[in-house]
Amino acid sequence: KKQAKAEISGIKMTSTYPRMEFSYKHPTHKDWFDVEVGDISISGLDYTALFKNNLLKSKDLEMKDVVLQNLKNKQIHTPPKMQPMIYTKIQGLPIRLDIDTANIKNFTVIYDELPKDSEEMGRILFEGMNGRFSKLTNIASYPTEYMHLDIDGRFMETGNFTARWDIPVNADYDCFVLEANLKDFDMEALNPIFIPLAKAKMRTGFVDEFQFRTEATSMDANANMLLLYNNLAVDILKNPETQEKKKFLSSLANMVIKSNNPDKKKSEPRVADIHI
Repeated sequence: KKQAKAEISGIKMTSTYPRMEFSYKHPTHKDWFDVEVGDISISGLDYTALFKNNLLKSKDLEMKDVVLQNLKNKQIHTPPKMQPMIYTKIQGLPIRLDIDTANIKNFTVIYDELPKDSEEMGRILFEGMNGRFSKLTNIASYPTEYMHLDIDGRFMETGNFTARWDIPVNADYDCFVLEANLKDFDMEALNPIFIPLAKAKMRTGFVDEFQFRTEATSMDANANMLLLYNNLAVDILKNPETQEKKKFLSSLANMVIKSNNPDKKKSEPRVADIHI
């Protein structure tokens, strides 16, 4: 078998229309996306399997310096629709995959959302992410087989997180499992999301630990969440740009909101178990 190495650098997908005009000019008003990849390398590539059997078989795949940007414009009405999970792209590839290990290094995701009644966008930021697939394949050895993706990175420039995503190999097996953990997070870092999109401001609050697990299908999900935090206080805003608060509603909100988990008078933390 002849094995070799393949490398590609400087990949960029450029949209047809400018970022702020894309949703207006696109025939179905879709979201704007932009993707850049610094380097992709494949080692131990089996050329014979590729050309004879339409099988991309290799020992290692590595992607470096990936930036994915997305803008959702809520000022354009679009009917709700089911969005396919990203891993369905792997399942539906016109080529079979059999890669022993796959690594993603320095992956950044920037999600911006323009609300209906404001020109200030909310932003969710994941950066410095590193991911490792134990195996990357769309050839199932048995019906309920999973690929395992382990991830670490930074959330909103402040919190270090880890996650594990169990992804179904078989397109007919409609189930995935996602677990995430975040520690030592200043909740004021959420204000780039909350101020434009919720017209609310995190005045104070600190997360000691966040644990989340969900087992989900395209139809429903079971989720469990533990959020240990203290000193939570919020402001309800009149205007996101000036950040002037509504005093009465802010006072009311802070009367309703639990400031700590666990409560200072109780030792057991509150845990969320939900079915969606």
